[in-house]
Formats: sequence, structure tokens, C-alpha cells
Amino acid sequence: MGPRNDTIKNPLFKKGLKWYQRLGYLNANIFWFFGFARFVFLIAPILYPMFGAQIYTANIQEAASYAIPHFIMSIVLSYYLYAKVRWNFFSEIYEAIQSIFILPAIISVILSPRKPTFKVTPKGENLEEEFLSPFYKPVYILFNIILISFFFSFYRWVNYPDERGTVLVVLFWQIFDIFILGIGISVLRERPQRRKAFRIPAKDDVIVYTKSQVFSGKVKDISLTGIWVETDQDITDHLSEVRDHLIEFVIMDVRGLPFILKGRVVNSNSKNIRAQFEANTLEDYRKLTEVVYADSSRWEIFREEREMNPIQTTIFLTKIFIENFKKAYKMATTEFINEIKGLTQKFMLKLNKKIRRELNETV
Repeated sequence: MGPRNDTIKNPLFKKGLKWYQRLGYLNANIFWFFGFARFVFLIAPILYPMFGAQIYTANIQEAASYAIPHFIMSIVLSYYLYAKVRWNFFSEIYEAIQSIFILPAIISVILSPRKPTFKVTPKGENLEEEFLSPFYKPVYILFNIILISFFFSFYRWVNYPDERGTVLVVLFWQIFDIFILGIGISVLRERPQRRKAFRIPAKDDVIVYTKSQVFSGKVKDISLTGIWVETDQDITDHLSEVRDHLIEFVIMDVRGLPFILKGRVVNSNSKNIRAQFEANTLEDYRKLTEVVYADSSRWEIFREEREMNPIQTTIFLTKIFIENFKKAYKMATTEFINEIKGLTQKFMLKLNKKIRRELNETV
């Protein structure tokens, strides 16, 4: 092992880089400071109703004239620039939730740049049971604090009529934060995921070979572990040769050369065959990976099928919130109460031991 290189590399002073490369690398580094802004955005509407802090010095008319048009135009501009690769509000959700966890890490790096380590998240896991992610706690606590501050805002609305314009702005702000964190709690509820690899939409032509029959069709989706084929012919009379049997799928690779994929059928009907691949050698896995991931047209299909405008995205996220929040919040509440009970029991045991020890010393 060679000597450890503890040099902290600043892209602005790194030799061999052009000016635009320096700016590009610097921007990539500075991006991670979003945690400060996002976290402030989450806690800011708490400060006014609960502590009277003036975080937004504007009345409802000024907010309607400046803040709301700015918010709407930022959504429109984001959709115009990134509609084909990103949905509206997903960056806000991702960065808002991540800011709660990344902020301590960023502060740690600032205080001790060489100390922190990076952990790679596990890939290809399959979840057999539904459970709540262990990262739920800070999101759950912050959600409830904002929810409590929401009722403080109503208190100010009733008791401070001259501040109602500001209170109304803060209320909308709180509703947006509650919505963001509510979705965060919903997605932290891990549901059963038995597939080890995600399916990718496809439209490839495929030839299916059984022991005595040949069918043509289209690939509907494919992954490293399996394939779904819709046949051109009705295969009802040949299901006995298909179901639970090892069959062959001939598909073209990125160079236009035929490649044979062997798979055992796990489900089939008159027009559909779903099979699990049986790749036995390293070369089989290499070729399978190439067939699944190397063709960029698959990602074009994926993108086309999933493009949504801001209104559609809002409806989609609202459905997620309605369908998942209640159960996720209930799970989080139960888990949090159990943790509090556990901590209380540990504290009482320690206190009891301490009292007994002091009594024994006294005697």
C-alpha cells in the first residue's frame, strides 16, 4: 500500500483544468450545500407562528404580486427545460427530505474535511415484508412540529387580525411543507419488493422457441432476471409446452446480432409469456447485461411513457399522499411510541439501579 494522499483538491486551483472545467467541478461541489437552504425552507414557517419571528416581511398583496408569480414561473420554466428527463416537484421532495440527513454530514465535512467516510447503499435487494425505514424518525418529528405550528397559525389568525396577510402566506407555506414531508413519510414505508432487478419497458422483436413450436412477438419489458413477451399468435393450444418449461428467446443485441436468452416460464396465458432467465456463465451475464442496458432506445421508451406536465405530476403526488400517508404515518407513530417506551424503560432501569446503589452505600 502506498502512502495515503490527504490532499484536499480544490478545483479552482487544480492544474490542467480549463476555466469552464473548474466552474463545472466547483458547481458539482457547491450543489451539496443545498441542505442548508432546504432545511431553512422547512423550519422557517415554524418560527413565525410559534415564536413571532419575522421570516417573511410581506403582506398578502405583495406575496400575490411577487412570490406567487415567481413560484409559478419557476415551475413552468422547470417543465420547459427538463420535462423530458424530470418531473416537477420531485427535486423539491428529494432535496427537502435529503437535507435533513445531509446537513449534519456537510457540517461534519466543514469541521473535519478528512474524517467523514462514504458508504455505498445496497443494490439489488428484495424485500419480503413491509416495514418502516429506520430513517423515518427525523422526518416524522419535523412533520409533527410543522403540523403543530399550523394550529399556532390559526391562533394568530384569530387573535392578531392585523397580521392575517402574513399568517395566510405562512399557512400556504406550511401546507406545502406538510405535503412534502407527508410524501417523505409515505415513501419511507418500504413495501414488499420481491424482484431483484427493475423491469425496463421495451419494444424489441423476439422469437420464442419451445420444444416443438416457434412464436413471434414483442418484448413488453425486460430485466437482468426476467422477460415479459406478448406473442403475435394465440398460444392457448400450446400452453402445456410453455408453462413451467425452459424455453428460448432470440433477441437482437445492440449490434443487430441475434442472442439467445434461456428462461423458465413462471406465468403464461393466450398472448403473454413471463419467464425467469437462467444465466449460468459469466459470459451469459455479460451478454444479458448488454442486451438489457446497452440499447438507449429502451430509455427513450421509458421516458416517453412517463412524461407528465405540472398538473399531472401534482395529481400523481396527491394520489401517492392519499393512498399511502395514513398507513405510513400510523406505522411511524407506533414505531416512535415504542422507541419512546423503550428509552423510558432504559432510563428508569438506570435510575432504579442508581438509587439502589446509593441506598446500599448509605446503609
